[in-house]
Amino acid sequence: MFFVGAPLAAKELWTPKHLAKLRSIVSAEVSPDGKSLAYLLAVPRELMVEDSGGSWTELHLLKDGQHTPFITGKVNISTIRWTPDGKSISFLNKKDGDKARALYLIPVNGGESRKAFDTKLSVSSYAWSPDGKRVAFLSSSELEEDKKKKKLKDKGFTPLIYEEEWKPSRVWIVDVNDDGSGEPKALELAGSASSLSWSPDGSRLLAALAPTSLVDDYYMNRRLRVISLESGKVESEIANPGKLGDTAWSPDGKHIAFITAEDPNDPSAGRIWVVPAKGGKPVDVLPNYLGEVSAIGWLDNARIIYVGDVGTVTEIAEVGRDGKNRKTLLKPGAEIWKGLSIASAEGAHSIATIGNSATHPGEAFHWTVGKGKPERRTDSNPWLKEMR
Repeated sequence: MFFVGAPLAAKELWTPKHLAKLRSIVSAEVSPDGKSLAYLLAVPRELMVEDSGGSWTELHLLKDGQHTPFITGKVNISTIRWTPDGKSISFLNKKDGDKARALYLIPVNGGESRKAFDTKLSVSSYAWSPDGKRVAFLSSSELEEDKKKKKLKDKGFTPLIYEEEWKPSRVWIVDVNDDGSGEPKALELAGSASSLSWSPDGSRLLAALAPTSLVDDYYMNRRLRVISLESGKVESEIANPGKLGDTAWSPDGKHIAFITAEDPNDPSAGRIWVVPAKGGKPVDVLPNYLGEVSAIGWLDNARIIYVGDVGTVTEIAEVGRDGKNRKTLLKPGAEIWKGLSIASAEGAHSIATIGNSATHPGEAFHWTVGKGKPERRTDSNPWLKEMR
């Protein structure tokens, strides 16, 4: 008598329900020493069980080869950053009881999260000063509601006037101390601000300013400005011609690289331009590039690293700030790369990036430039191996 055995492990058939439970990494940041990763895991709501809504976003840490879930469950963590000393991870969140989205800190070595500062303002984005003592942040809310408008509102007069009720996004600076008692102070700048970053010496801010916070101005009329923190005034103006993407200071603070549209009619920002931080004529460092640049950073004062989207694939390459010596670092392959988080320490450049492919959604990758290929460090959906 003969028996025909069933497969030892029958693979499960793919259905739309599996698509609805796919997890993915949506943000990855490398620590200042280049050895650890903080990342956000997007967890879809359980189909037919939870209320409709976007995915929950959890904070996780990879340190010394160990993955640690820091803040999980029904949470919406966003905009993660390492503090400059590498001892804590900062993030935006609106906890139960919070009236606005706030900036929180959580120690890497364990402990409860705490607010970096206490304010009524809702924080939309932020950047740490190089010494970790101050934070610049953006908020379109006000510390005190206009008394005249409040009186009218209390009397039931609450009209909504299309495109006339816009509020500018303002730049605020606050000292960060252990007790969270820092008081934010606004910079008096014309227009609505976005895209904040500090100069390496902490004396200046780079911001994009638009005439208003309306969508058309955000896409078409944002212009880069270098702001002196001593005077609070615009120190230099950069004439980007249209839509704007990532920006980055050179390590010595003398140059600024930014992703821009080629002209006002260009449908998207995808060119790398470099300009002296003191002002001057920008230089297109990849004038004949057939791809579109999606992320940039500096390797040193002379070299820029970037992610380029070429057709349906991506590459990671470098180019001199003068447009010379372009070199492909990672040729297009199975992974589609998104974003660059760079840490330069002990003569090495460590990068965190997100890669997705035909076999998996976004996962965190860690790479030392010039040494092999990026190493995948997360597996958000181990059950995919059992699917067909």
